[in-house]
Amino acid sequence: MSVKTESAASSDTVEVNSVGSVENQSAPFTDEQMKMEIKCKTSDGGLISVRVSHLLQSSVFKDMYKDLDMKPEDLEKFEFPVNVEANVFSKVVEWLGEHIGKPDPKIEDDPATRQRKSLNFSEYETDFLKVGVEELGNYIKAANYLHIKSLYYSGCQAMAAAIGNKTPEELRELFGLDDDLTEEEKADIRRRNMWCNY
Repeated sequence: MSVKTESAASSDTVEVNSVGSVENQSAPFTDEQMKMEIKCKTSDGGLISVRVSHLLQSSVFKDMYKDLDMKPEDLEKFEFPVNVEANVFSKVVEWLGEHIGKPDPKIEDDPATRQRKSLNFSEYETDFLKVGVEELGNYIKAANYLHIKSLYYSGCQAMAAAIGNKTPEELRELFGLDDDLTEEEKADIRRRNMWCNY
């Protein structure tokens, strides 16, 4: 499976920053090199070819590139282990293709309320994240492993919205969990947590 998307880079070279977005660092990529495809080995044995322009959004990829002291020409023979199943990784690659050249979201608190500000999703992001909690959880785990901030932060916000204000019974049903507490145990928990309106 090969996933291709044109690079949105506006300059002739793009440089790798090991701690943030694609910025100034010591390993430049030309526009042509940004279109190079890297073989990515999934946890279930699949090989998916993904462009450099996509993978630069993964801090794991950038750190590996830097730590192995690689050069752009080394990438032709490089196989990137993603430790994510192929069907999930394919969706992650789709997300990356839509976020080339876009800054990572910033997590901020409202100075007046001290509440966490919500991220504003694009129409694409809203549709992408409109999945069941199991699939959404897989996206979050993949983004966490590959350190893709845009998908991780967005996925976590979508998950919080999906489970917010639900009762324990509703959460068990949502996640397919067995009810392993007796009515007496539940009553005891409610009694001990009356202070938080449980």
